[in-house]
Amino acid sequence: DAAMRELYGFRHLIPTHQGRGAEHLLARVLVKPGSLVPSNLYFTTSRAHVTLAGGVWVDVAVHEASDPESPFPFKGNIDLVALERVLADAGPGGIAFVRQEACLNMAGGQPFSIENLRGVRRLTREHGVPLILDATRLSENAVFVKDREGGYSDRSLPELIRLIADESDGAIFSSKKDHFVPIGGFVAVNDDDLARRLRE
Repeated sequence: DAAMRELYGFRHLIPTHQGRGAEHLLARVLVKPGSLVPSNLYFTTSRAHVTLAGGVWVDVAVHEASDPESPFPFKGNIDLVALERVLADAGPGGIAFVRQEACLNMAGGQPFSIENLRGVRRLTREHGVPLILDATRLSENAVFVKDREGGYSDRSLPELIRLIADESDGAIFSSKKDHFVPIGGFVAVNDDDLARRLRE
């Protein structure tokens, strides 16, 4: 618990049996029937939990994410114009949360840039909706940022991981990937009331 708090900086950590348990808790608490979850493509279980809770998944990935021939370095980016349109059209209460996945599975494990994440963060703040990371492969995303995004090559990986985590309201993790354990996961959030509801 202390190591996770030190690395990621979130106030509350709620352990789960694995990553899909974290997705399930988040959907149960935040998704209402008809509410939208804009995301950079989808991970199968993430989308399933939103759908089972009555929500609607909305793809707002950049078009390069679906083009395996594209050399674009950050296929995990969210299309900010598309996201802004979805947020504006949905109106108050229409968005459950915005999800951005690190090292996007459906795009072959491609990362998002910190510049893009900050753009997503700005829009979610303007519209008053939570930004939740699928941070299962956040460490790998940080390596890509260090190698590919200007201005970050001299930053340490722990610094970059914390920088990314600090741009979000919370995150879900499957610990079977970057944390090198055989099973387990967790939800991490800063909001006290949200943490209470997740624990319940």
